[in-house]
Amino acid sequence: MNDSENFDQEPEAIEYQEAAEAKKKRRATSKLRRELTEDELTSSGALRLLLDELDQSEQRVSELSEFQKCFYNADKEKAVLEERMRHSIASEIIFGTNLTLGALLIGLSPSYEVTNLSEYLIGIGILLIVGGIASRVVRK
Repeated sequence: MNDSENFDQEPEAIEYQEAAEAKKKRRATSKLRRELTEDELTSSGALRLLLDELDQSEQRVSELSEFQKCFYNADKEKAVLEERMRHSIASEIIFGTNLTLGALLIGLSPSYEVTNLSEYLIGIGILLIVGGIASRVVRK
């Protein structure tokens, strides 16, 4: 197959276990014993290795602290937007329900002209429609 045939296909998935193993691998010093004697600590090579590890660790901490700040800001913004969306949905439900019930009552009012209930149904229907429109205006 050429590249044009592979263009619309997904790349093969990398197994997560292989990715995790790649992260666990360390440099050439990973198999060394971890305890150091006083003599080994005073050697310049060991000190250089330890300082290099310290520098790399401090760099990772600074990168991760920036990432952490960005995460907290994004999390806060997400919570605010979710709350706005929840409020918006509730407002839409109130608006739709009031308009529907108001129109239903006004539509049913001619059926109840015999019992003089139609005037009340028209009044309640108009109040519901006005209330629905007012809820939409107040929200914006």
